[in-house]
Amino acid sequence: MSWRGALPVLFDRAPRPALLALVFAAFALLLPPSRSVPPVHADSHCTFVLGLASLRASIGPAIVGDCLEDEHFDPAYGTAEQHTSGGLLVWHKANNWTAFTDGHHTWGSGPDGVQVRLNTERFAWERDPPSPPTIIAVVPSGAASRAASP
Repeated sequence: MSWRGALPVLFDRAPRPALLALVFAAFALLLPPSRSVPPVHADSHCTFVLGLASLRASIGPAIVGDCLEDEHFDPAYGTAEQHTSGGLLVWHKANNWTAFTDGHHTWGSGPDGVQVRLNTERFAWERDPPSPPTIIAVVPSGAASRAASP
C-alpha cells in the first residue's frame, strides 16, 4: 500500500472543515510566537500641552484620563485632537474652542467657564453645525413637456 492509500481522507475526497482546522491548528503551534497587538493604554511618552492641558486640568484627570497619543492637527477638520483613555480632547482652530467628549457627554470651554452637556444637545452660545448642502435639480424649460408627450 502506498502512502497515498494510507491517507485516503486527505486525497480521495474534498477536504473536510474539521480536518482543515486540525491541520491549521497543528501548523500554528509550530510557528514561533508572533508579536501581539499591545492593549490600548497610556503612552508614557505623550503629554498634554497648552489649551488641551488646561481643559484637562479644569475637567479633572479622573474624567479625561491619561493621554494615549500626543496632540496632532487634523487639517481636514481644522482641529487639534488628542485621544485619551477617557475620550477625545479637541481644539477648534476656527473659533479657538476646546472641548472634551467621552462619547456621551461634551465638556466645553465657554463664556461661563467649562460646561457639560449631552452630545445630543447644544450650548446656547454654540454655533449650529453646518447644514448639509441642499441639492436643487434644475430641469431645462421644455424638458418636462417633452418627457410627458408620447
